[in-house]
Amino acid sequence: MTDVSRKIRAWGRRLMIGTAAAVVLPGLVGLAGGAATAGAFSRPGLPVEYLQ
Repeated sequence: MTDVSRKIRAWGRRLMIGTAAAVVLPGLVGLAGGAATAGAFSRPGLPVEYLQ
């Protein structure tokens, strides 16, 4: 096998792993109960708005 052929196979493998991760990770987040919700609190009178 030539050196170029090895590099092409290595990049193809990396692309496949990246694609698989991009497909699987959102599914795992969905199974775990969804993304975290944002929440914040500040004392009344401070110039920070409440998150709704």
